[in-house]
Amino acid sequence: MIVLVAALTLATPQLGWRAGTPEPILEDDPEFVELYWRCWEAYYAAVREDVRLALFPARYVAPNEEIAPETIAVVTLYSKWGWKAAPCAETLSFVAQRVDPKGILPARIPVATGEPEGEAAGPPLLPLALYDLFRVSGDRRLLETCFSPFVRRQAYLESLYRHTTSEPERDPETGAILIDPKTREPKMKTTSGPRFVPPAFSLSPAGPGPGIVASTEAISYSMIATSALAACAEALGLKDSARLYQRLLREDAALLATLYHEDFGMPVGRDAQGEPAEQPTLVTTWALVGGAASTQTADQLAAALADRDLFSRRLSWPLLPQKHSLYSGASGVKPWLVYLTARGLMDAGKRDRAAYAVEAMLRTMARNGGSDGTVYSDYGPDTAKPAPESYPDPIRGGALAIAGLIEAVLGFETDAEHNTVDWHLWRRDRHGLKNLRFGEATVSLLADARASRLSLPKIQVVADRSFTLRLHVGGKTFVRKFPAGSSIWDLTIDR
Repeated sequence: MIVLVAALTLATPQLGWRAGTPEPILEDDPEFVELYWRCWEAYYAAVREDVRLALFPARYVAPNEEIAPETIAVVTLYSKWGWKAAPCAETLSFVAQRVDPKGILPARIPVATGEPEGEAAGPPLLPLALYDLFRVSGDRRLLETCFSPFVRRQAYLESLYRHTTSEPERDPETGAILIDPKTREPKMKTTSGPRFVPPAFSLSPAGPGPGIVASTEAISYSMIATSALAACAEALGLKDSARLYQRLLREDAALLATLYHEDFGMPVGRDAQGEPAEQPTLVTTWALVGGAASTQTADQLAAALADRDLFSRRLSWPLLPQKHSLYSGASGVKPWLVYLTARGLMDAGKRDRAAYAVEAMLRTMARNGGSDGTVYSDYGPDTAKPAPESYPDPIRGGALAIAGLIEAVLGFETDAEHNTVDWHLWRRDRHGLKNLRFGEATVSLLADARASRLSLPKIQVVADRSFTLRLHVGGKTFVRKFPAGSSIWDLTIDR
C-alpha cells in the first residue's frame, strides 16, 4: 500500500556541508550517529581550497596537510556518501593523474610544495574507491578519467606481487637479441616468479617463509583490485577488458580454494612442496570483496572470522589472528581494516555477520571516545580499549563510522547508473537515512520500529524524483518504483 504523506522531509535545517551529507537515524543508538558526524567533521577540517591550479584542484581533501594516495583511497570509501558536498571526485582524479607511465605512485604530495615524495606501497584500494564512488554518483567522466591510470597502477603492483621479470629474447645459436620486425624493438620474454607481497608493500609484520610460491595476501590484494577493475570496465562498456579481469578473478579464486589448511582453519600460503610458508592475516579475508571467491572459500573465511582461536576475540577482527606468533591482545583492531572485512562479508552475502561485528566495533569506539568522542587508530582485541600506541585517527576511522554504519548497520547500497537503492533491512528500531543523494536523485527512507528482524516493515519514503527501491527483509526481496513526492510503503498489509 502506498499513500502520500508529509511526515518525512528531504531538507533538514542544516547549514554548509551538512546539507550535502546523508543524515542517519538510529533511535536506539544515537552514539553511533555522534561518531558519524565526528568523522565527517574531521574530514571537512582537512578540506582545502587552493588557487595554485597548476599544482592542486580548486578544492580537495588533504589530511595532515598532504595528499597521500593510499589514505585518499580509504577516505573515498566513505566520503562517497557525501559526494555532493565532499571533494572526493576531485581528489581521486588528482591522485589518478599522479600515476606515472610505469604505474608508480608517490607516497605523499605535501600541500606546502606540491612535490611528490616517496613511493606508495599499501594495499591496492584505489580501483575499489573509484567503483564505489561511481555507484553513488553515477559520474561516468570520473570513471573515464581514472580507469586507465588505475589499470596501469595495478599492472605495476601485479609485477611486484608476481615477481615478474622481463629480458630480451636471444637467438639460441648466436645469442643475439631478437628484434620484432613490426616494432623494431627487442622481443621480450616475461617470466613470473613466486607470488608474494614484497615486505615493503605488505601489511603483515612477518614476511613470507622461504620457498613460498603462492601467498594468500598477494592473491587477496589481486582479487580486491581486479574485481573492481572488472566492474569499472563493464560499466565503461569495455567488454574485452571486463572478460580479461573476470578470467583473472576466476583463476585467483580457484587458486585460493586450493590453499585451505585444516590446521590453520583458513587458506595460507604454500611452498613448492605444498607446505605452509606464510602465517595467516586478516588480509586474506579481503578476497571476499567483490563477491568473486567460491562459496566454499567464503564459508571458510567466514568461519575463520567467527573462530575464537583466530579473529573472533572480545573485539573482533584484529589484523593478526590469535594463532599468529606476533599476536597481541592489546592492539591490532583497526577500524578501517574492520570495515574492509565487513565489506567482504557483505559482498559474500553474509550481511548479518558484518552488521553484528560493525555494531560491536562502533560501541567500543563510542565507549572509549571520552568527552570529546575521540576515534582512535587501533584497539585491543582482548582489552577492547585503545591500543597503547594508538592515536586519534578520525580520518581513517570514518571508513567504519560512516561507510560501515550506512552499509552494514543501516544496510544501504546505491546504483546511480540504474537509479536504484537496495535496502537490506536489519535493525528493529526506528531507523533510516535522510537526504541520501545518488545520481540525480535525493531520497529519504525511514522504517518504523519492528517486533523482530524478520518482521515486515512500514516505510516512509520521500524523493525529489522517481526511483526504484529494492527492499531485502528476512531473505525476501520486495521491489517498488516510487514517484517524486512523499509515500508510505506498508508491507504489513501490502505484499
